[in-house]
Amino acid sequence: MNPTKKLTFSHIFQKCSNLKALNPGKQAHAQMTLTGFVPTIYVANCLLQFYCKCSNMNYAFKVFDRMPQRDIISWNTMIYGYAGIGNMGFAQFLFDSMPERDVVSWNSLLSCYLQNGINQKSIEIFIKMRSLKIPHDYATFAVVLKACSGIEDYGLGLQVHCLAIQMGFESDVVTGSALVDMYSKCKKLDDAFQVFQEIPERNLVCWSAVIAGYVQNDRFIEGLKLYKDMLKEGMGVSQSTYASAFRSCAGLSAFKLGTQLHAHALKADFGYDGIVGTATLDMYAKCGRMSDARKLFNTLPNPRRQSYNAIIVGYARQDQGLEALQIFQSLQKSYLGFDEISLSGALTACSACAGQQALNYGMEIHGRIIKSGMGLDWFVGSALVDMYCKCGMLVEAEKIHDRIEEQTTTLNMDGSAYGNLTLAGYGGL
Repeated sequence: MNPTKKLTFSHIFQKCSNLKALNPGKQAHAQMTLTGFVPTIYVANCLLQFYCKCSNMNYAFKVFDRMPQRDIISWNTMIYGYAGIGNMGFAQFLFDSMPERDVVSWNSLLSCYLQNGINQKSIEIFIKMRSLKIPHDYATFAVVLKACSGIEDYGLGLQVHCLAIQMGFESDVVTGSALVDMYSKCKKLDDAFQVFQEIPERNLVCWSAVIAGYVQNDRFIEGLKLYKDMLKEGMGVSQSTYASAFRSCAGLSAFKLGTQLHAHALKADFGYDGIVGTATLDMYAKCGRMSDARKLFNTLPNPRRQSYNAIIVGYARQDQGLEALQIFQSLQKSYLGFDEISLSGALTACSACAGQQALNYGMEIHGRIIKSGMGLDWFVGSALVDMYCKCGMLVEAEKIHDRIEEQTTTLNMDGSAYGNLTLAGYGGL
């Protein structure tokens, strides 16, 4: 057994995993096979992680299937891998097939459902953990509180908070940050701030959570004050805190402060970051400074879909419909695709232009919506109604309005008391 060779292969697989470099990693795998080197569980797990990170689950499963021995890390890696490509059915099957599970395995499953937006299933798994007396750690609480945030279930979040206190996790910074986020999403800012104040050793994550909480609830001045307090504490800055500060400036139309913040972000090497750049762009657009917004957009090395959306909506709100539609066309040509915000922005741009050409383009967008199977959410539907009205197509506008009303009625009738039902099964947490 050659320890140097083992270290080399594991190092290569880890590096390729971090870079998501599929071909070099596959070449290293082929070389390992050709040399007849038999990997230890550690090396095999590095290989598994590499294929999972590259979302190549066919190769990952072949490696997993041929492993003479597997440990919990092997199983957890595969569960994360299948969850990463959205195949939660197979991820659950693997979890159920595990010969033994630890708290990390359960946390993995919780986290996987959360990452796929299935918040209620995460909560179900947590309740099952409670019934089976599986121990919890700070990661368990962080994930289940995130799930409570996702469904904005204040009552359930409060019960989880009480449980965290009983188990001695109330002072943990990870649990505390998740609690701040949960209370903020449930619009309970006083509770969020109280939890924040009680965290003994605050880090950048909990500062980001409390600042974001105030900004998400349109408490922009308080959000900026907390941002200033954070700097005084010497905490430095992060992608998240910059984004929140720019959103505050956008909400207040505070152009002067926003430009100062932009200069600060550039000095700190965050100016061209995708998330910070998009928030800055949105700030300029909401302050009515579309020339500044466009300049910044043109300098972003790899604009995200959110960056396109911010400038499309900005132009549309300023009644610069043609410019908005030009950007929307560029977005369509990119690999990024569009979403409800892109569509509603483009339709608002058609409304701003009016006329036959705008109507034709608006009808083309309507066709794309139908083809994509996206359905009509409230924002897109309202933008369509407005576009058809302003282009004189009142009958079509009325049809879409009626369809939206019908969808809204159906959704209201389907309202769920999920949290109470799940908790009733185990007599509460």
